[in-house]
Amino acid sequence: MLGEANAVRTRRRQDTRDEILAAAWAVVGESGWTGLTLRAVADRVGMRAPSLYGHFDSKLAIVDAMFGQAWADFDETSAALEDDLSPEPREALLLVATSWLDAMAAAPERHALMNQRPVPGFTPSAESYEHAIRVLERLHRTLARCAITDPDAADLWTALLGGLAGQQEANDPAGAGGAWPPASSTCSSARSHHTDEEGPDMTLERPGTTAAPRRPRLDRDTAMRLAETEYARFLDLLRSLSPDDWARPTDCSAWDVRAMAGHTTGMALMATGMRQTLRQTSAAKRRGGDPLDALTALQVEEHAGLSPDQLVERFAVVGPRAARGRRRVPGVVRRMKLPDPQHVGGRTERWTNGFLLDTILTRDPWMHRMDISRATGRTPELTADHDGVLVADVVAEWAERHGEPFRLHLTGPAGGDYTRGDGGPELRLDAVDFCRLPSGRPAPTTTDHALLGVAVPF
Repeated sequence: MLGEANAVRTRRRQDTRDEILAAAWAVVGESGWTGLTLRAVADRVGMRAPSLYGHFDSKLAIVDAMFGQAWADFDETSAALEDDLSPEPREALLLVATSWLDAMAAAPERHALMNQRPVPGFTPSAESYEHAIRVLERLHRTLARCAITDPDAADLWTALLGGLAGQQEANDPAGAGGAWPPASSTCSSARSHHTDEEGPDMTLERPGTTAAPRRPRLDRDTAMRLAETEYARFLDLLRSLSPDDWARPTDCSAWDVRAMAGHTTGMALMATGMRQTLRQTSAAKRRGGDPLDALTALQVEEHAGLSPDQLVERFAVVGPRAARGRRRVPGVVRRMKLPDPQHVGGRTERWTNGFLLDTILTRDPWMHRMDISRATGRTPELTADHDGVLVADVVAEWAERHGEPFRLHLTGPAGGDYTRGDGGPELRLDAVDFCRLPSGRPAPTTTDHALLGVAVPF
């Protein structure tokens, strides 16, 4: 009993320390490093400033813990990359550089602490510096794998990347150059349907605002379960197609069923790891034009030479790998903002990597499974424990985006009843049709209301 009590106290103490550090990061994110004071941190946590001394003996001790946490998180990220490094030196080094620059651009306050010493009088302790040393040792190993043995190479590399990260922060902190990877892979005809949608109380970022980036609503285990199941159901659908089905047109006007399956396979391949993400996005970026159109066109073209049987076999391998790749992304990477803004319904907002990984990359194959089922006259496999969860998540986001009262009755295996406030419209339609409308697709329903035109990304 005594041991259990001690364990509970230790856990609570660690939870409080973690809460204090989270509050400190939030203060720095809002007010910069000069705004970090014990009073500001205590106010955010909801305790008196002297109470902080029970956990940290000074402001510099909090900064030291933040330094160690920042490097520990990046240590986890860089360690996860080792399995994805290409044997080709240029590709391997490009992946290492991209991971560093993306991490620094997504969290400038961490970049400052890790590399620029923004707090006067702060010197990291040996304990907090340990993870920075591990990252540097890993860099030396990577350079050696690339046959770079000059002892000055690591210093040159860190100086180069440090300069690039600083230049990015100084000259283009919002990443105006365009999002990579593009966040949503819905076909062009569907994406262009919503361009001027307005809605009160939408959680969207406008120029000059500091709206919080969009995060996944579903817990991690649920999101990964849905991903695995969706890849499996998409594979089952492909296996059920007849030879004539592959050439049937879909609601994405530029794609038949074969092209849509090629895109979905390519998107799953990109989700398998950083190596594929870097390869595809780099190749698409070289094409120029709209980043998303270039990426989806690349995915379709890369699989156009496969026969239907080969495409099915390809997805059978790639789907499970994509689920595993998404599951192993470290928490620190999932919490980071995508470096560039996303555009939804004519509005601009920020997303975390977690929203892309846990939400969008599952909605995309789900919607394309609905598209292919519709194109081939099939009834899609729908269950409450899978499709119903996905639909409920879409409803929750849709409701948040428009902020209006409503009563929504969705029919079918994935359906349910949803209510918000009083006095709003009463809407009744099929659950899949409901999701098609905010994605920009047509739906065979007589229900019509402006709220059904509020865009939700897929």
